[in-house]
Amino acid sequence: MHKILSKEAQGASLTAATYAYLGPAGTYCHQAALLALTEMSDLSIRQSNHAVLDVNSALDAAAALGADALSHCDDADGLNASEAAATLDAEASATGRLIECASISEVFDYIKRGRATYGVVPIENALEGSVNETLDAFAFNSKAFIVREIVLDIHHNLIVAPGTNLADVKVVASHPQALAQCREWLLANCPGVQTIATTSTAQAVRGLTNAVAPAIDDGIASCDDMSSDVAGQAQCSALPSYKPDGTQLAQGSAQLSHQAAGAQLAQSSARSGHQAAGAHTAQNNVQPSYQAAIGASLAAQIFGAKVAASQIEDHYGNQTRFVVMGNKMAMRSGNDKTSLALFMREDRPGTLLMILAEFAYAGLNLTKIQSRPTKQALGDYMFWIDVDGYADDLDLKTALDSLRLKLREVKLLGSYPCAR
Repeated sequence: MHKILSKEAQGASLTAATYAYLGPAGTYCHQAALLALTEMSDLSIRQSNHAVLDVNSALDAAAALGADALSHCDDADGLNASEAAATLDAEASATGRLIECASISEVFDYIKRGRATYGVVPIENALEGSVNETLDAFAFNSKAFIVREIVLDIHHNLIVAPGTNLADVKVVASHPQALAQCREWLLANCPGVQTIATTSTAQAVRGLTNAVAPAIDDGIASCDDMSSDVAGQAQCSALPSYKPDGTQLAQGSAQLSHQAAGAQLAQSSARSGHQAAGAHTAQNNVQPSYQAAIGASLAAQIFGAKVAASQIEDHYGNQTRFVVMGNKMAMRSGNDKTSLALFMREDRPGTLLMILAEFAYAGLNLTKIQSRPTKQALGDYMFWIDVDGYADDLDLKTALDSLRLKLREVKLLGSYPCAR
Protein backbone atom coordinates (compact mmCIF):
# COMPACT_ATOMS: atom_id res chain seq x y z
CA MET A 1 0.00 0.00 0.00
CA HIS A 2 1.36 3.42 -0.90
CA LYS A 3 2.14 5.92 1.84
CA ILE A 4 0.30 9.23 1.83
CA LEU A 5 1.80 12.27 3.51
CA SER A 6 -0.82 13.95 5.69
CA LYS A 7 -1.36 17.69 5.53
CA GLU A 8 0.06 18.06 9.04
CA ALA A 9 3.14 16.04 8.16
CA GLN A 10 3.51 17.94 4.91
CA GLY A 11 3.47 21.24 6.74
CA ALA A 12 6.06 20.08 9.25
CA SER A 13 8.44 18.58 6.71
CA LEU A 14 8.25 21.37 4.12
CA THR A 15 9.76 23.90 6.49
CA ALA A 16 13.10 22.10 6.15
CA ALA A 17 12.58 20.52 2.73
CA THR A 18 15.46 20.34 0.27
CA TYR A 19 15.09 20.19 -3.51
CA ALA A 20 17.50 18.38 -5.82
CA TYR A 21 17.26 19.50 -9.44
CA LEU A 22 18.97 18.88 -12.77
CA GLY A 23 21.59 21.59 -13.07
CA PRO A 24 23.45 23.68 -13.82
CA ALA A 25 22.17 26.85 -12.18
CA GLY A 26 20.41 29.23 -14.53
CA THR A 27 18.53 26.63 -16.60
CA TYR A 28 14.78 26.15 -16.83
CA CYS A 29 14.95 23.15 -14.50
CA HIS A 30 16.56 25.47 -11.95
CA GLN A 31 13.65 27.84 -12.44
CA ALA A 32 11.19 24.95 -11.98
CA ALA A 33 12.95 23.99 -8.76
CA LEU A 34 12.60 27.56 -7.49
CA LEU A 35 8.91 27.46 -8.30
CA ALA A 36 8.52 24.11 -6.56
CA LEU A 37 10.22 25.54 -3.50
CA THR A 38 8.09 28.68 -3.64
CA GLU A 39 4.87 26.77 -4.21
CA MET A 40 5.40 23.92 -1.76
CA SER A 41 7.54 25.25 1.06
CA ASP A 42 7.35 27.81 3.82
CA LEU A 43 8.71 30.43 1.40
CA SER A 44 5.44 30.04 -0.48
CA ILE A 45 2.31 31.93 0.42
CA ARG A 46 0.20 30.86 -2.53
CA GLN A 47 -1.19 27.33 -2.07
CA SER A 48 -2.97 26.66 -5.35
CA ASN A 49 -3.76 22.99 -5.97
CA HIS A 50 -4.11 23.22 -9.73
CA ALA A 51 -2.59 25.91 -11.89
CA VAL A 52 0.03 26.29 -14.54
CA LEU A 53 2.79 27.73 -12.39
CA ASP A 54 4.02 31.05 -13.67
CA VAL A 55 7.21 32.58 -12.36
CA ASN A 56 5.65 36.04 -12.18
CA SER A 57 2.55 35.04 -10.25
CA ALA A 58 4.34 32.67 -7.89
CA LEU A 59 7.12 35.07 -6.99
CA ASP A 60 4.89 38.13 -6.99
CA ALA A 61 2.67 36.34 -4.46
CA ALA A 62 5.68 35.74 -2.24
CA ALA A 63 6.84 39.33 -2.64
CA ALA A 64 3.41 40.83 -1.96
CA LEU A 65 3.11 38.98 1.32
CA GLY A 66 6.64 39.68 2.45
CA ALA A 67 8.36 36.32 2.04
CA ASP A 68 11.71 36.17 3.82
CA ALA A 69 13.59 35.70 0.57
CA LEU A 70 12.39 39.07 -0.71
CA SER A 71 11.88 41.03 2.51
CA HIS A 72 15.19 42.88 2.23
CA CYS A 73 14.25 44.45 -1.13
CA ASP A 74 13.10 48.06 -1.09
CA ASP A 75 10.48 47.49 -3.78
CA ALA A 76 9.74 43.78 -3.93
CA ASP A 77 6.53 44.28 -5.89
CA GLY A 78 8.50 46.00 -8.62
CA LEU A 79 10.96 43.17 -9.16
CA ASN A 80 10.82 41.51 -12.53
CA ALA A 81 10.57 37.73 -12.60
CA SER A 82 14.26 37.03 -13.11
CA GLU A 83 15.32 39.42 -10.34
CA ALA A 84 12.85 37.86 -7.90
CA ALA A 85 13.94 34.38 -8.90
CA ALA A 86 17.61 35.25 -8.44
CA THR A 87 16.88 36.73 -5.02
CA LEU A 88 14.97 33.64 -4.00
CA ASP A 89 17.78 31.48 -5.40
CA ALA A 90 20.35 33.29 -3.26
CA GLU A 91 18.24 32.70 -0.17
CA ALA A 92 17.61 29.04 -0.98
CA SER A 93 21.22 28.33 -1.93
CA ALA A 94 22.54 29.98 1.20
CA THR A 95 20.37 27.72 3.36
CA GLY A 96 21.27 24.60 1.36
CA ARG A 97 17.69 24.06 0.21
CA LEU A 98 18.54 23.78 -3.49
CA ILE A 99 20.86 20.97 -4.53
CA GLU A 100 22.31 21.12 -8.04
CA CYS A 101 22.76 17.69 -9.65
CA ALA A 102 24.81 16.74 -12.69
CA SER A 103 22.30 14.33 -14.22
CA ILE A 104 18.72 13.08 -14.01
CA SER A 105 19.94 9.84 -12.47
CA GLU A 106 21.71 11.79 -9.74
CA VAL A 107 18.46 13.56 -8.84
CA PHE A 108 16.77 10.16 -8.46
CA ASP A 109 19.71 8.94 -6.38
CA TYR A 110 19.36 11.89 -4.00
CA ILE A 111 15.73 10.93 -3.38
CA LYS A 112 16.51 7.22 -3.05
CA ARG A 113 19.20 7.84 -0.43
CA GLY A 114 17.16 10.42 1.45
CA ARG A 115 19.67 13.17 0.73
CA ALA A 116 16.89 15.47 -0.55
CA THR A 117 13.21 15.77 0.26
CA TYR A 118 12.13 16.38 -3.31
CA GLY A 119 13.60 16.07 -6.78
CA VAL A 120 12.74 18.16 -9.84
CA VAL A 121 13.29 16.75 -13.34
CA PRO A 122 11.97 17.46 -16.85
CA ILE A 123 9.57 14.89 -18.25
CA GLU A 124 8.05 16.32 -21.43
CA ASN A 125 8.44 19.18 -23.91
CA ALA A 126 5.89 20.45 -26.39
CA LEU A 127 8.38 20.48 -29.29
CA GLU A 128 10.78 17.63 -28.53
CA GLY A 129 8.51 15.13 -26.77
CA SER A 130 9.17 13.00 -23.71
CA VAL A 131 12.37 12.80 -21.68
CA ASN A 132 12.91 9.06 -21.95
CA GLU A 133 15.54 8.99 -19.22
CA THR A 134 12.98 10.34 -16.76
CA LEU A 135 10.26 7.92 -17.88
CA ASP A 136 12.58 4.93 -17.59
CA ALA A 137 13.91 5.96 -14.19
CA PHE A 138 10.39 6.10 -12.76
CA ALA A 139 9.27 2.90 -14.48
CA PHE A 140 12.28 0.66 -13.86
CA ASN A 141 14.64 2.01 -11.22
CA SER A 142 12.82 4.16 -8.70
CA LYS A 143 10.28 3.81 -5.94
CA ALA A 144 9.71 7.55 -5.79
CA PHE A 145 6.28 9.06 -6.43
CA ILE A 146 5.41 12.06 -8.57
CA VAL A 147 3.88 14.57 -6.16
CA ARG A 148 3.43 17.60 -8.40
CA GLU A 149 3.82 18.79 -11.97
CA ILE A 150 5.06 22.18 -13.08
CA VAL A 151 4.52 23.54 -16.60
CA LEU A 152 6.80 26.35 -17.73
CA ASP A 153 6.51 28.53 -20.81
CA ILE A 154 9.89 28.36 -22.54
CA HIS A 155 11.20 31.67 -23.83
CA HIS A 156 14.73 31.95 -25.19
CA ASN A 157 16.63 35.20 -24.83
CA LEU A 158 19.69 36.64 -26.53
CA ILE A 159 21.99 37.51 -23.64
CA VAL A 160 25.13 39.64 -23.74
CA ALA A 161 27.71 40.97 -21.32
CA PRO A 162 27.18 44.48 -19.92
CA GLY A 163 28.35 47.05 -22.44
CA THR A 164 27.78 44.80 -25.46
CA ASN A 165 25.27 45.86 -28.12
CA LEU A 166 23.37 43.72 -30.60
CA ALA A 167 25.49 45.16 -33.42
CA ASP A 168 28.62 43.78 -31.71
CA VAL A 169 27.41 40.18 -31.86
CA LYS A 170 29.38 38.04 -34.30
CA VAL A 171 29.33 34.68 -32.49
CA VAL A 172 26.50 33.18 -30.40
CA ALA A 173 26.91 30.26 -28.00
CA SER A 174 24.29 27.93 -26.53
CA HIS A 175 23.05 24.37 -26.30
CA PRO A 176 22.51 22.91 -29.82
CA GLN A 177 18.75 22.63 -29.41
CA ALA A 178 18.41 26.23 -28.23
CA LEU A 179 20.44 27.36 -31.24
CA ALA A 180 18.23 25.28 -33.52
CA GLN A 181 15.03 26.69 -32.03
CA CYS A 182 16.20 30.28 -32.62
CA ARG A 183 17.74 29.79 -36.07
CA GLU A 184 15.21 31.91 -37.98
CA TRP A 185 15.47 34.79 -35.53
CA LEU A 186 19.26 34.76 -35.76
CA LEU A 187 19.16 34.76 -39.56
CA ALA A 188 16.77 37.71 -39.57
CA ASN A 189 18.38 39.80 -36.84
CA CYS A 190 22.03 38.72 -36.79
CA PRO A 191 22.85 37.82 -40.41
CA GLY A 192 26.17 36.05 -40.83
CA VAL A 193 26.45 35.23 -37.13
CA GLN A 194 28.43 32.12 -36.22
CA THR A 195 27.40 29.69 -33.47
CA ILE A 196 29.23 27.67 -30.82
CA ALA A 197 27.71 24.62 -29.12
CA THR A 198 27.96 24.32 -25.33
CA THR A 199 26.68 21.61 -23.00
CA SER A 200 24.04 23.90 -21.50
CA THR A 201 22.41 27.27 -22.07
CA ALA A 202 23.55 28.35 -18.61
CA GLN A 203 27.18 27.47 -19.35
CA ALA A 204 27.05 29.76 -22.37
CA VAL A 205 25.64 32.65 -20.35
CA ARG A 206 28.17 32.12 -17.58
CA GLY A 207 31.00 32.33 -20.10
CA LEU A 208 29.98 35.84 -21.13
CA THR A 209 30.96 37.29 -17.77
CA ASN A 210 33.31 34.52 -16.63
CA ALA A 211 31.02 34.19 -13.63
CA VAL A 212 30.52 31.05 -11.59
CA ALA A 213 27.28 30.10 -9.86
CA PRO A 214 27.09 29.86 -6.07
CA ALA A 215 28.93 26.71 -5.03
CA ILE A 216 26.60 23.74 -4.44
CA ASP A 217 28.23 20.40 -3.61
CA ASP A 218 31.30 20.33 -5.88
CA GLY A 219 29.96 22.85 -8.38
CA ILE A 220 29.52 20.30 -11.18
CA ALA A 221 27.47 21.43 -14.12
CA SER A 222 25.71 19.12 -16.55
CA CYS A 223 23.71 18.83 -19.73
CA ASP A 224 20.98 21.41 -20.02
CA ASP A 225 17.75 20.82 -18.17
CA MET A 226 16.22 19.69 -21.46
CA SER A 227 13.59 22.41 -21.46
CA SER A 228 14.76 23.03 -25.00
CA ASP A 229 16.22 19.57 -25.65
CA VAL A 230 14.20 16.93 -23.91
CA ALA A 231 14.85 14.44 -26.69
CA GLY A 232 18.56 15.11 -27.07
CA GLN A 233 20.21 14.18 -23.80
CA ALA A 234 22.40 11.53 -25.39
CA GLN A 235 23.88 14.20 -27.67
CA CYS A 236 25.47 16.03 -24.75
CA SER A 237 28.16 13.46 -24.08
CA ALA A 238 29.20 13.61 -27.74
CA LEU A 239 29.55 17.39 -27.83
CA PRO A 240 32.95 19.05 -27.76
CA SER A 241 33.72 20.70 -24.43
CA TYR A 242 34.28 24.42 -24.17
CA LYS A 243 35.89 26.59 -21.57
CA PRO A 244 33.79 29.40 -20.15
CA ASP A 245 35.51 31.63 -22.72
CA GLY A 246 34.12 29.47 -25.50
CA THR A 247 37.41 27.94 -26.62
CA GLN A 248 37.45 24.19 -27.22
CA LEU A 249 39.37 21.97 -24.87
CA ALA A 250 42.09 19.61 -26.01
CA GLN A 251 40.97 16.03 -26.50
CA GLY A 252 42.31 14.76 -23.19
CA SER A 253 40.76 17.61 -21.25
CA ALA A 254 37.50 17.26 -23.14
CA GLN A 255 37.28 13.61 -22.22
CA LEU A 256 37.84 14.46 -18.58
CA SER A 257 35.17 17.16 -18.82
CA HIS A 258 32.59 14.73 -20.17
CA GLN A 259 33.42 12.24 -17.44
CA ALA A 260 32.75 14.96 -14.91
CA ALA A 261 29.40 15.66 -16.60
CA GLY A 262 30.38 19.13 -17.73
CA ALA A 263 32.42 20.18 -14.67
CA GLN A 264 33.14 23.91 -14.47
CA LEU A 265 36.27 24.83 -16.38
CA ALA A 266 37.40 28.02 -14.67
CA GLN A 267 41.14 28.46 -14.28
CA SER A 268 42.61 27.18 -11.04
CA SER A 269 43.42 30.66 -9.78
CA ALA A 270 39.85 31.77 -10.34
CA ARG A 271 38.49 28.52 -8.88
CA SER A 272 40.26 29.09 -5.56
CA GLY A 273 38.56 32.46 -5.32
CA HIS A 274 35.14 30.99 -6.09
CA GLN A 275 35.41 28.55 -3.20
CA ALA A 276 34.74 31.33 -0.74
CA ALA A 277 31.21 30.88 0.63
CA GLY A 278 28.60 32.98 -1.12
CA ALA A 279 30.84 34.05 -4.00
CA HIS A 280 28.64 34.64 -7.04
CA THR A 281 30.97 36.11 -9.63
CA ALA A 282 34.65 36.28 -10.45
CA GLN A 283 36.71 37.45 -13.36
CA ASN A 284 39.68 35.91 -15.08
CA ASN A 285 41.89 37.42 -17.73
CA VAL A 286 40.50 35.43 -20.68
CA GLN A 287 38.04 37.16 -22.97
CA PRO A 288 35.22 34.98 -24.33
CA SER A 289 35.38 34.11 -28.03
CA TYR A 290 31.65 34.85 -28.40
CA GLN A 291 29.63 37.97 -27.74
CA ALA A 292 26.17 36.54 -27.00
CA ALA A 293 24.46 33.47 -25.60
CA ILE A 294 20.96 32.06 -25.82
CA GLY A 295 19.42 31.18 -22.47
CA ALA A 296 16.94 31.93 -19.73
CA SER A 297 16.58 35.39 -18.21
CA LEU A 298 17.27 33.78 -14.82
CA ALA A 299 20.77 32.87 -16.05
CA ALA A 300 21.38 36.48 -17.09
CA GLN A 301 20.38 37.68 -13.64
CA ILE A 302 22.48 35.09 -11.80
CA PHE A 303 25.65 35.64 -13.84
CA GLY A 304 25.47 39.42 -14.17
CA ALA A 305 24.68 39.57 -17.90
CA LYS A 306 21.89 41.45 -19.66
CA VAL A 307 19.06 40.44 -22.01
CA ALA A 308 19.57 42.10 -25.40
CA ALA A 309 16.48 40.55 -27.00
CA SER A 310 13.72 38.51 -25.40
CA GLN A 311 11.48 35.73 -26.70
CA ILE A 312 13.59 35.03 -29.76
CA GLU A 313 12.34 31.46 -30.22
CA ASP A 314 10.98 30.56 -33.66
CA HIS A 315 8.06 28.53 -32.31
CA TYR A 316 5.74 30.18 -29.82
CA GLY A 317 3.77 28.08 -27.37
CA ASN A 318 6.77 25.97 -26.37
CA GLN A 319 6.29 24.55 -22.88
CA THR A 320 8.12 22.05 -20.73
CA ARG A 321 6.50 19.89 -18.09
CA PHE A 322 8.58 19.17 -15.02
CA VAL A 323 7.65 16.80 -12.21
CA VAL A 324 8.47 16.98 -8.52
CA MET A 325 9.16 13.60 -6.93
CA GLY A 326 9.17 12.45 -3.31
CA ASN A 327 9.08 9.26 -1.29
CA LYS A 328 5.40 9.54 -0.34
CA MET A 329 2.16 10.04 -2.27
CA ALA A 330 0.66 13.51 -2.43
CA MET A 331 -2.72 14.21 -0.85
CA ARG A 332 -5.85 14.27 -3.01
CA SER A 333 -6.53 17.79 -4.28
CA GLY A 334 -9.80 17.21 -6.14
CA ASN A 335 -8.22 17.88 -9.52
CA ASP A 336 -5.61 15.18 -9.87
CA LYS A 337 -3.69 13.13 -12.39
CA THR A 338 -2.26 9.64 -11.95
CA SER A 339 0.81 8.24 -13.71
CA LEU A 340 1.17 4.49 -14.29
CA ALA A 341 3.68 2.01 -15.70
CA LEU A 342 1.91 -1.04 -17.15
CA PHE A 343 3.81 -4.26 -17.87
CA MET A 344 2.30 -7.04 -20.01
CA ARG A 345 2.50 -10.75 -19.23
CA GLU A 346 3.22 -11.51 -22.86
CA ASP A 347 3.06 -9.92 -26.28
CA ARG A 348 -0.28 -10.89 -27.77
CA PRO A 349 -2.89 -9.28 -30.05
CA GLY A 350 -5.39 -6.98 -28.37
CA THR A 351 -3.41 -6.18 -25.22
CA LEU A 352 -3.40 -2.43 -25.79
CA LEU A 353 -7.09 -2.52 -26.72
CA MET A 354 -7.84 -4.36 -23.48
CA ILE A 355 -5.95 -1.73 -21.46
CA LEU A 356 -7.70 1.16 -23.18
CA ALA A 357 -11.08 -0.53 -22.77
CA GLU A 358 -10.76 -0.67 -18.99
CA PHE A 359 -10.27 3.10 -18.82
CA ALA A 360 -13.01 3.71 -21.39
CA TYR A 361 -15.52 1.58 -19.46
CA ALA A 362 -14.76 3.63 -16.34
CA GLY A 363 -15.19 6.90 -18.23
CA LEU A 364 -11.61 7.98 -17.54
CA ASN A 365 -9.65 10.39 -19.72
CA LEU A 366 -6.08 9.45 -20.70
CA THR A 367 -3.78 12.45 -21.11
CA LYS A 368 -0.68 10.51 -22.18
CA ILE A 369 0.17 7.04 -23.45
CA GLN A 370 3.62 5.99 -24.58
CA SER A 371 5.33 2.66 -25.12
CA ARG A 372 8.86 2.11 -23.83
CA PRO A 373 11.13 -0.92 -24.29
CA THR A 374 11.49 -2.99 -21.12
CA LYS A 375 15.19 -3.56 -21.89
CA GLN A 376 14.62 -7.29 -21.48
CA ALA A 377 14.24 -8.36 -25.11
CA LEU A 378 13.72 -6.89 -28.56
CA GLY A 379 10.03 -6.15 -29.07
CA ASP A 380 9.20 -6.33 -25.34
CA TYR A 381 7.45 -3.09 -24.36
CA MET A 382 5.62 -1.52 -21.45
CA PHE A 383 3.18 1.41 -21.45
CA TRP A 384 3.45 4.71 -19.60
CA ILE A 385 -0.02 6.15 -19.02
CA ASP A 386 -1.25 9.40 -17.48
CA VAL A 387 -4.94 9.40 -16.55
CA ASP A 388 -7.16 12.00 -14.95
CA GLY A 389 -8.17 11.16 -11.39
CA TYR A 390 -6.67 10.08 -8.06
CA ALA A 391 -5.59 6.46 -7.59
CA ASP A 392 -8.11 5.88 -4.78
CA ASP A 393 -11.07 7.33 -6.72
CA LEU A 394 -13.61 4.54 -7.09
CA ASP A 395 -13.71 4.53 -10.90
CA LEU A 396 -9.93 4.61 -11.29
CA LYS A 397 -9.36 2.10 -8.49
CA THR A 398 -11.81 -0.31 -10.17
CA ALA A 399 -10.03 0.03 -13.51
CA LEU A 400 -6.62 -0.55 -11.91
CA ASP A 401 -7.85 -3.59 -9.98
CA SER A 402 -9.14 -5.08 -13.24
CA LEU A 403 -5.83 -4.42 -14.98
CA ARG A 404 -3.89 -6.07 -12.16
CA LEU A 405 -5.75 -9.30 -12.94
CA LYS A 406 -4.72 -9.15 -16.59
CA LEU A 407 -1.21 -7.61 -16.58
CA ARG A 408 2.09 -8.68 -15.07
CA GLU A 409 2.44 -5.44 -13.10
CA VAL A 410 0.59 -2.18 -12.62
CA LYS A 411 3.09 0.22 -11.07
CA LEU A 412 1.62 3.34 -9.50
CA LEU A 413 4.00 6.24 -10.12
CA GLY A 414 1.98 8.82 -8.24
CA SER A 415 -1.26 10.79 -8.03
CA TYR A 416 -0.76 14.53 -7.92
CA PRO A 417 -2.46 17.88 -8.61
CA CYS A 418 -2.91 18.66 -12.29
CA ALA A 419 -1.25 21.67 -13.84
CA ARG A 420 -3.84 23.42 -15.98
